[in-house]
Amino acid sequence: MKRILLFGTFSLFIANIVYMLSGYGVNIFLAKTLGAANYGIYAITISLVSLISILFISGSQGAISLLISQKKNNAESIKKSGIKLNLFIGVLVFIVYYLCADLIAIGLNDSSIALYIKISSIMIPIFFLYPVFLGYFNGLQKYNKQSLVTISYSITKFATIIFLVLSGFSLFGAIIGFALAPLAAIVMGAYLSEKNKAKKSFEYLKILKLAIPITVFSFLFESAFTFGLFSVKALLIENGLTGLYNAALQTSRLPYYLTMALAGALFPIISESFSNNKKNELKMHLKKSLKYFIIFILPLSIILSLFSKQILKIFFGNEFILASESLFWLAISSIFVSLFYIFCVVLIAMNKEKETALISVIVLVVSVILNFLLIPVIGIKGASIATGISFFVGSIICGINVFRIVFLKKKSEKSND
Repeated sequence: MKRILLFGTFSLFIANIVYMLSGYGVNIFLAKTLGAANYGIYAITISLVSLISILFISGSQGAISLLISQKKNNAESIKKSGIKLNLFIGVLVFIVYYLCADLIAIGLNDSSIALYIKISSIMIPIFFLYPVFLGYFNGLQKYNKQSLVTISYSITKFATIIFLVLSGFSLFGAIIGFALAPLAAIVMGAYLSEKNKAKKSFEYLKILKLAIPITVFSFLFESAFTFGLFSVKALLIENGLTGLYNAALQTSRLPYYLTMALAGALFPIISESFSNNKKNELKMHLKKSLKYFIIFILPLSIILSLFSKQILKIFFGNEFILASESLFWLAISSIFVSLFYIFCVVLIAMNKEKETALISVIVLVVSVILNFLLIPVIGIKGASIATGISFFVGSIICGINVFRIVFLKKKSEKSND
């Protein structure tokens, strides 16, 4: 199990590194090519559609992984049902999102971005199939294949966006390139999947019952993390300030990519240990994950905060140095964001999806209140500080719940014996 966790973390870490590098490459390229204003429009447009798509990716991927990790014999049936279910929901979400584009633009005080929102919506049905393959391979603990699916998406996104922008399509090309990239991941996932036929159709409701609370958690998590970006746009209005804050926000995600690799490998292992009532394994894996957090993630967050100005200057140029103070606070915030995410993944793997969603509501509420209080007073730095405080609160609450379930319950059982 230790070897599987290490191999899984390493494999998913490589995939996340490629994902991260392609993401940073695209953001740096677009910031320099499009300028702060158009880059701000791109940031808002993509953040909106990504929020919708990524939240469902996490929910569907988590549900499918959880079910397969506990019922490996039904893996093909679960995958087949997941594809049908996700495609149906994806088309519905696409229609609703497209029709609401004008209202969303008005809500952000910029009706000119409605067209870009409509263009970006074409990715939704495609992107909704992506998590089926991620969850399928994750549940089977085939981390190398899961990594290849992520890498194919990352490379295709990077290449397509740069090609279309350099071909003269500018901002439109960037958005279209982002929207079409998930096709590569779906093709790769289908190619790497087992060719065995599903014995029978798996119940859609079982997938949906698990996916809904995980989706709610994912939505609340991403909303709390990116709410500062939307608040900067809505309260300060200027696209330039939005672009500055997004540069800091995207840079601060670096520790989070490491966290996702660790959590991704940890998730099916915790789920399997919990379902088989192996409490000693649960404790061991939790200790290991926290050890990796201290060794890898914590130092990276500190480095980002200490050298925020130099990092922004190197990657984004002199224009974005103004966001260095925001990056400083966001890098500190990433410590608590990572802790919160790890604890939430552990809780979900132990079938505590509803509790996780409830804690995420608290984090989002704190984030909303602080953003509206701080941004009008201290500008984009206020969004960074609001993010840090809200996730600090969430990581404390989540951490207490995890340790209560894993450690304290065992002690009470021993005393009763």
